Amino acid sequence: MFYLAGKAITKTYDAAGNTEGIDAAGSLTAYSWDIENRMTLAELPDATLNTMTYDGDGKRRQYEDSAGLRKFVWDGENILLQTDSGGTTNRDYTYNPQLYGELVSQSGLFHLYDGLGSTDMLTDADRDQVVSYLYKAFGEQTITYGSDPNRFTWIGSLGYYRQPDTDDYWVRARVYRPTVGRWVSRDPIGEGANWYAYVGDNPVVLVDPEGLARGWAFAKCMASEMTGIPRSWVEAGAARLGIPRTRPRPGRGRECRRPPRAPYRAARIAERRYNRAAERAFRHPAFWARQGRLMRDVKRYAWAAARASARVARTVGRVSLGVNIVLGAYSAHKCAKE
Repeated sequence: MFYLAGKAITKTYDAAGNTEGIDAAGSLTAYSWDIENRMTLAELPDATLNTMTYDGDGKRRQYEDSAGLRKFVWDGENILLQTDSGGTTNRDYTYNPQLYGELVSQSGLFHLYDGLGSTDMLTDADRDQVVSYLYKAFGEQTITYGSDPNRFTWIGSLGYYRQPDTDDYWVRARVYRPTVGRWVSRDPIGEGANWYAYVGDNPVVLVDPEGLARGWAFAKCMASEMTGIPRSWVEAGAARLGIPRTRPRPGRGRECRRPPRAPYRAARIAERRYNRAAERAFRHPAFWARQGRLMRDVKRYAWAAARASARVARTVGRVSLGVNIVLGAYSAHKCAKE
């Protein structure tokens, strides 16, 4: 039990560490989870039901709350379209070509962001303000002007999806509650002392668009792998930003190669993470610079092989011609003797 704004809050958890219920001064919000520890149902104190449906890749395909049913069409890790129960598109989203976001516009409204990536305001095509927002450090939001059913508010540029009925954010792998600054389910890897903490309690600097952040060591290692920048340079750049230096742990290999605790579940999570890292690498300019050099080398070698083949063909042609001449002369000589 803890107290929030003078109210006693009691939480209950299931065997997997997922929040089953939140009792706030007698008002109970209950949650249900599937076998993959994904939230499938939230029942509010007034009996309103929010339901969620997922596909085999763990992506949410449907979400129903008090505003109605929404279906999602994905492009990689980003929601491309949002439709109603009849399949009619009611929101379409435009992004910059990155793994997570950046969200540019939705259905003719354009996002303006603050330094963290939270939507500061939405404007129309004439650059007139439609709605504006203010946020507290951990994501509690206030609409200061206008209204719009926009769900990408706090850190909306990276895909944090607001769920107003339950006053939380769906962040792909998990659901985050800004009123307490915690996830409602634990870290599936089980890293660190607090499996429910959000970005090490540093939300004004750090973000976690995947919902599975593993700390600075992993982030630095992946940054080095994706860009080809030496690890020492990554460490130096991080130090200039005030990020602590990572020290190797005894008995551990590279920071982004940690042994799984639960083999099957951890293997699936690792596969998803490295697939996403690969997608991120493919979209990084440094990758394409290296890819361009590689393709130039391949073309150079291909041209060299083609020239060599042509030389071989010419040589074989000359030899064949010589053989034919010799055979023709021999035949003519033989006929003349007869």
